[in-house]
Amino acid sequence: MAKAVKQPASGTEKPDTEKIVLTIDIGGSHVKILTSAGGEERRADSGPGLTPQQMIDAVKKLAEGLSYDVVSMGYPGPVNHNRPLAD
Repeated sequence: MAKAVKQPASGTEKPDTEKIVLTIDIGGSHVKILTSAGGEERRADSGPGLTPQQMIDAVKKLAEGLSYDVVSMGYPGPVNHNRPLAD
């Protein structure tokens, strides 16, 4: 799996309670992102034909210009050993 490049929110490290979270919601029809700092939700179409690489590319494009420290991702399916059990 390709690794996304983190864009730091600032030049100094913050305590855990103040980190900006980039939330990624992987849904059946859309991939949505939002940061804990606020702003508008950003979304891209998804679906059964979306490959993992296409999803990564879409999220990277959606996240352009956003500052964040950590990422949280939601996936609507069973996961085992940090991998989806089915496509």
